[in-house]
Parts: sequence; C-alpha cells; structure tokens
Amino acid sequence: MNRSPCPPRACPYVCIHTEIDRFPERRISWHWRASLEFVYVQEGTVQLRVPDRTVLLTRGEAVFINTGVLHEYAAAAEGPCSVFAHLVRTEFLSGAYGSVFEEKYFSPVTRTGVPQLLVIQPDSRERLRMIENLHMAAQLLSESGKTVIEISEACGFSSPGYFARVFRETFGCPPKEWQKKQGMSEI
Repeated sequence: MNRSPCPPRACPYVCIHTEIDRFPERRISWHWRASLEFVYVQEGTVQLRVPDRTVLLTRGEAVFINTGVLHEYAAAAEGPCSVFAHLVRTEFLSGAYGSVFEEKYFSPVTRTGVPQLLVIQPDSRERLRMIENLHMAAQLLSESGKTVIEISEACGFSSPGYFARVFRETFGCPPKEWQKKQGMSEI
C-alpha cells in the first residue's frame, strides 16, 4: 500500500493505491470519509459493501462513494486485487465552504437522499448521461412545478414509465413523491 505523505484531512486531493489482497482477511474493514471518494479497480474483483447494498467491481470499473457513507472493501476472488482511491474534499472542487458553486453543485450531491454510491463501468457513457439527466430531473422536480411527464420528456427519457422506474432506483422514491418532499406540486 502506497500512501501520500499528506494526510487526507490536510490535503484537498489524495490518491491512495491499495493492494487489498495484502490486508488481513483480504479486506479493508468498515470506514467512512469526509471526502468524496472515487475508487477505480486496477486489478482483480472487489466486493464493495455499504449498509444496504453490495456491489462487485471488476478491473476497469469504478465507483463514486458519497461523503460520510460507511463502506468496506474485500477481494472477491483469488489472486491480486488492487484499487486506486481518489479522495477529494468538496471545498477543493467548489472553491470554499459556502460558495455559490458548492451550494449549487456539491451540496445536492452530498445531501441525504442522493445515492450513497454510483457504480461506473467502462461502457458507462450512456449511464453517466442518464445520471446527469436524472439529477437535472430531480432539480426540476424540486424547483419547477412541471408535471412528471413534462420533466421526463425535457430530460430525454423515452417514456414516463421508464423515467419513473430509474428515478426510483436512483433516489429511493418515485418522482411524484420526491416532488412532494421538496415542497413542490405539479401545476
């Protein structure tokens, strides 16, 4: 395991290379970070667990882990298993605590109700575009007062049913319920 000489709390960005297969029981036990964490699987297969979900990641896949999310890693197969964990403090990306940039772009991502983790696979361009569209839809549901159908069309979804299903899978509730929680209702 190679670590940066700068501890994560003191640095705005740290990249940690970890050979999971060299840890006792081939596991990095439960922990959380105050930074956004982007983990890329360099070699092997990794089992990543959060309290309510387990995902398997293979070489070339990555996952975004939100701030404060309890998680653990384990080598899921025999042989070498390593990851690069990129830790980024939100104020490094946004400029400062409380800045307009932080409030508009990072607070919505780090707030409760947003996915704990986002798996990114090599064929993820379409998925990433869909996630961007889902976040735009969540913002429109929170601020616009438009109907779910209007928002699903504006955000490029082929059908309102498909939009509702992937929205619920991502945010944990249907779009109408999200809209009510945010204090908006359809016109």
